[in-house]
Amino acid sequence: MLNGGCNGMSIIFAELYGQKNYEKLRKESFLSLSAGGSFTIVLSIVSLLVLYPVMGLIHTPPEAEPYVVAYIIHNKTLLSVNGQVLTANCVCIFRVQQL
Repeated sequence: MLNGGCNGMSIIFAELYGQKNYEKLRKESFLSLSAGGSFTIVLSIVSLLVLYPVMGLIHTPPEAEPYVVAYIIHNKTLLSVNGQVLTANCVCIFRVQQL
């Protein structure tokens, strides 16, 4: 998934880098990071808000709920998703510089 998203960004970044349009490259990098980060934060918050209703729908045993919540919060939300967005952007930028 990250590689697929990175290819589109790499093309834009490579064009701007090749044109030596560093100001627009900086702006596009910031836009990519801020839009991607904002989207993942909103998605994470919505996911956390619907977590308990979804666990109720799938009949999660009450004794398992704390473990499910801990796993989701620590491994599948804000830090890991935003880390993936940041990593994808950094990989694209470094890939462009190697061209």
